[in-house]
Amino acid sequence: MMSKKPRIAVIVTLVVLASCFLLAFFVRPHSLSFQTTDPPDDYAILPQHADRLPLATRISRGNSLALVLTFSAYSRENGSAFLAMREWGTEMFQKDPTFLYATQIGQQFEVPSSIFGSFVYNVLFGPRIVVEDQVLHVIRKQIHAFHKTDVYEQIRNDYYESFGKDKESALLLANYEFDRAKMAVPAVLSALFWLVMILIGIHRAVKVHKTISDKIQKSLSGMWLTLALFYLIETWSHNSVQVLMSSILCAATGFYLRKPIVASLQADGALTFKLITLNIKPLILIAFASLSLVAIHLITWIKTGSLQNPDPVTLFLFAASGNFFHDPIFQKRVLERLLGVLWLIALAWVIRIMTMEQEIDLEAPERLDSLVTREI
Repeated sequence: MMSKKPRIAVIVTLVVLASCFLLAFFVRPHSLSFQTTDPPDDYAILPQHADRLPLATRISRGNSLALVLTFSAYSRENGSAFLAMREWGTEMFQKDPTFLYATQIGQQFEVPSSIFGSFVYNVLFGPRIVVEDQVLHVIRKQIHAFHKTDVYEQIRNDYYESFGKDKESALLLANYEFDRAKMAVPAVLSALFWLVMILIGIHRAVKVHKTISDKIQKSLSGMWLTLALFYLIETWSHNSVQVLMSSILCAATGFYLRKPIVASLQADGALTFKLITLNIKPLILIAFASLSLVAIHLITWIKTGSLQNPDPVTLFLFAASGNFFHDPIFQKRVLERLLGVLWLIALAWVIRIMTMEQEIDLEAPERLDSLVTREI
């Protein structure tokens, strides 16, 4: 007779495989809601054509975008947004001249190239579609709220002066906004993923791990393993070798921090491995290096992103405000300076710890509290 645990494992395996087979056999992936562009509020009263030249010709001519704008507090930002919109519109018209009048912008699903890829595809594509659809719904609500502001009113007025006030121009404006909203969905999901992981890490550091060194070591290990999982998901979505290598390196770092080992060569030539205990100073140095890499990554995103090719930080700020036209320069500058100040404070603290001659004992307060509790 099979024992209880193996029996449960067999049942779970059969259920998962049967579910995946039934999903693959009966279900065809599709979006839960039509990903259509909402027409502007003034679409019905606009003329069909305001210029003899078609919109594709108007936006493809760089010199024609002279941007004769009425003076306002946002005119300069609007001009930058319209240049990005011109590049986007030119590219879209080259791909499909009729894209403005498409009844539905269909979601594209990649064809799996391996048996494990097909397995994960059938397990995850359902929840993925549901979550992405809900996030997109929330972003569209933010966009509708932004449309009621004076900022959007000025954007629309300046836009019509630059591209012409007709139905085609209005559809281009709405399609550009919706395309950027879809680009922001992965950034929002990534932020939610990391928020959940950080909350779980804080809970485990406070409730599960007992000593200070154990809290630091296990938290670092969890951070690197979570990053490996995140990169693995990215690899499955984008088939990127670079991201796959990053996932492998992060996983190796995380497993090493969980069970640190050293290799030694014996006198007889045999190679042996043994577990070691990391002291507080090496752990603090590793923690500083890990957080520095995260800060460098965020700052690099902020520095390299643009309206034409927005980075995840910019896309998240776009989604939070509903404004996909103006680059959130102020918010990104505040975030960048905050990271810089925190990094300098951490650097000063690490230098102070590293220059101490004797090994610091962070566990002493906990042992003292334990002794006081026992005496009471």
